[in-house]
Amino acid sequence: MRTAITATWLFCASNAMASTAVVGWGRNEFAQANPPLGLGKTTKLAAGLYHNLALQSDGRVIAWGWNTNGQCDVPADLAHVIAIDAGYKHSVTLDRAGTVRCFGDDSLGQCSTPPKLGFTIAIAVGDDFTLAVGANGLVRAWGRNNAGQTNVPLGLHGVVRVSGGSQFALAQRSDGTLSAWGRNDWGQCNVPSNLGTVVEVVGGAWHAVALRADRSVVCWGRNEFGQLNVPADLGPVVQISGDRSNVTMVLLADGSIRHWGQWNEVWTNPTPPAGVVVWREIACGGYHAIGIPDQPPCPSDVNGDGVADGADLSILLSSWGACP
Repeated sequence: MRTAITATWLFCASNAMASTAVVGWGRNEFAQANPPLGLGKTTKLAAGLYHNLALQSDGRVIAWGWNTNGQCDVPADLAHVIAIDAGYKHSVTLDRAGTVRCFGDDSLGQCSTPPKLGFTIAIAVGDDFTLAVGANGLVRAWGRNNAGQTNVPLGLHGVVRVSGGSQFALAQRSDGTLSAWGRNDWGQCNVPSNLGTVVEVVGGAWHAVALRADRSVVCWGRNEFGQLNVPADLGPVVQISGDRSNVTMVLLADGSIRHWGQWNEVWTNPTPPAGVVVWREIACGGYHAIGIPDQPPCPSDVNGDGVADGADLSILLSSWGACP
């Protein structure tokens, strides 16, 4: 049975509203494509299989969608968050004190943060495992390990970024080189030898996507649905995203979105909603996506503080002067 597609809009009524709009599209059986009303200023997004996280400018986290294992139950005391990620049935956050918090399914130990983890600078999740990078550039991993996805290679150091695929992991070093480990039946751990300097890397279900310093994209791994077939006319890319199925999605420098891979078989209609000319953030989940439109500021914010309120009205009234 086909699932109805829903796109939810939070239209701009002020400069603050312009920066909070979050849009969802794709499959929606768990309301994963329906961002909740009342979001504050959203700065980062993360999309899991059927649930999402939105990081607010004040360090709060909002979650919505599939919640069978509490993956949307944000801890009440969670605050000052600076990074988020969403997996199959669990979520992970990192706060400004370097502390990792996990919530949701812990049946495979994916939410059981190791003791003495230490100050953490980066986080990521795979389907049922979690990754963390310490201030010393070393990677820790925990959770499901059926394919060696938590067996961090010996000697791996200098890491600044990690990403988790379905059952494999990727690590980016400070010099822009990559390492990969875990399940490799589709070559998803075979990092191309001529890759060059990488500035971002993400894991899809069974494929990997890397963004080079020259803003070109390289993919490797499973290609049954064309998820590795980077369009020849792609243009400069600023953000990459691989979903929990077999899709690659990118955000271009001109603010547009491009996607390729397993689309109509599972997404029904994967095209972003019409009406948004420029996007500034995207996240691709399992058969759905979310994004932040980059809408222009609203003129009612006279003093430029991001809010259209009484302060703006006072300025307008005082500028009128005396009546003739």
